[in-house]
Amino acid sequence: MKTYRPQFVRPMVTGEEDFVYSFSQFNVPALAGNITLQPGQTLNDVVLQLQADAPFILRGVLITTYHPFGFQLRTSEGKLMDDVALDLHLTYQGSNALSPYYSMGSTPVVVEPELPCQSGGLLLLDVTNLYTVALQVASINILLMGVKRFGGDYARAR
Repeated sequence: MKTYRPQFVRPMVTGEEDFVYSFSQFNVPALAGNITLQPGQTLNDVVLQLQADAPFILRGVLITTYHPFGFQLRTSEGKLMDDVALDLHLTYQGSNALSPYYSMGSTPVVVEPELPCQSGGLLLLDVTNLYTVALQVASINILLMGVKRFGGDYARAR
């Protein structure tokens, strides 16, 4: 008999709690829809501020929008998490057949290896218009999925 083994095995760590950050037009002013991007234009350095209560370990990203934007995440030190801007309709496939750019219900993109983030730290997001006409930066929702590490030997992310 074979035993089931998940693809990415992680040991149980005392003091870890699942956590999801949610960023949208309601808590990130740069995503409020008052900015129009011309074709190929990029909005750089949209700040995604993390809470200061515990280090966060990023394990997955889900971005939903109605428009064909490209996204690129960077750490606060400027380290790129991917080599090129992610083409939303190719990378974040949606479940709505009527709109190929609508990705609600998608599977998150796994961040492997996981990315430790300092408590109170931030991530930077670049948004690029991949379409042939000008688009307003609106209806973008970003979910950062992972765990928070509280106390003990895990008081500091490595």
